[in-house]
Amino acid sequence: MALAGLADRFPRRTVMVGCDMVRTALVGLMALPGMPLPPLAALVVLAQLAEAPFAAAQGALLPAVLGEGAYARGQRLMFITQQIGQVLGFAAGGLLVAWLGPRPALAANAATFLLSAALIRTGVRDRAAAGGRTAGPGWGHG
Repeated sequence: MALAGLADRFPRRTVMVGCDMVRTALVGLMALPGMPLPPLAALVVLAQLAEAPFAAAQGALLPAVLGEGAYARGQRLMFITQQIGQVLGFAAGGLLVAWLGPRPALAANAATFLLSAALIRTGVRDRAAAGGRTAGPGWGHG
């Protein structure tokens, strides 16, 4: 996907925080009362589109954080953790929707993206974009 290229055009931490902030806003809009179904569906698609640059930046950051020696083990551990988190997230999300209702559960989901952005912003050291490049004026530069 073209959006994954943002991970190489901009600093990885910036991409990850930016994607989380976008998802915070989009999922927060989904939580608004009276949101009609077509815009709600569009917001879901847009929020999912923000996953591609986030995942690309996260994957590209992993060797820089762990070093080449621990990269393979770290990648496996991250994959296992994500899979377990996804299964537990589905279960917890279902319980949260049943307990709070859909709108408050969406608001809670938006809050998790905000928390993620804050944790990444404070816990991940800022690094330059790939090769130390800065973003050019257009998509074709680089």
